[in-house]
Amino acid sequence: MFTIQKQPFGPYELYRLASADGQTALHLAPAAGANVLQIVLNSRPVLDGYETPEALAEAKGGKSAVLFPFPNRLDGGRYSFFGQEYLFPINNAATGNAIHGFVRKEAFAVDRVVLTNHYAAITCSYHYSGKYAHFPFPFQLDLEFSVYTRGLFRMQVQVRNLNHFDMPMGFGWHPYFRLADRTDDHMLTLPPCEQVAVDNRLLPTGVRTAYSAFAGPTPVAGTQLDNCFAYTGKEDQYPLLAEGRLGKLRMNLETAAFPFFQVFTPEERNSIALEPMSCNINAFQNGEGLVQLAPNSTWSGLIELSLG
Repeated sequence: MFTIQKQPFGPYELYRLASADGQTALHLAPAAGANVLQIVLNSRPVLDGYETPEALAEAKGGKSAVLFPFPNRLDGGRYSFFGQEYLFPINNAATGNAIHGFVRKEAFAVDRVVLTNHYAAITCSYHYSGKYAHFPFPFQLDLEFSVYTRGLFRMQVQVRNLNHFDMPMGFGWHPYFRLADRTDDHMLTLPPCEQVAVDNRLLPTGVRTAYSAFAGPTPVAGTQLDNCFAYTGKEDQYPLLAEGRLGKLRMNLETAAFPFFQVFTPEERNSIALEPMSCNINAFQNGEGLVQLAPNSTWSGLIELSLG
């Protein structure tokens, strides 16, 4: 039987869901943007998450951050929607852009916990009133995190537009995985895709080129990545694969929900980030993958992780 423990984690509350044998677990801080601190599958911790309350509060690198209402960068923080101009705060000073929306700094409520012999689930929600002038569109974001004793993690996302008008949106998730001691000791496999060319401010130039450097299992050693890719295959789902001494991690993504993904190798060279995205970089301006959600309508997406 799965159990749940709640304990203080600095200014936050840490939820620990674990199987009776400890081989499957999920550690979550709902009040810190529903941040997943660790996932344990088949007795192996797979995330490079924040290990202290201080690191979680600093949020360096955006580890496991929920990226909404847009992932990645927005040029100068500016966008126009139905003729109205809006300006997000610049929070990526190095490039002069807004980055990753604002939900990662908001507190989520815990709505439901399910504990069984074979799986555990926790549902968190964030009800947004439209309080920020740069995004005056009320919504509800529901996230269900679940872990299964068969070595599986699922993140089910649902967004509902609570506004009387259409709402622009994009969604992303920013987990870092550590399956070996160093980034260079990982193997990476990517599906058929195109690399999105970017300028010196990491914004798309409009050029995409076929990318096959990791078409089969290939060492990451010597490769530096902070790149967005567009899936070009024909399947309804596609995998991102990372492998190290702890095993082979498979991230399954729904093509309709996540036609883009980002791969990032951090400067510390101790993990690798595989980031599903519903839209391209700067989607609030270029419209590539941007969802225009109608009033009282929902958008949903499913992210699955399994470890072999």
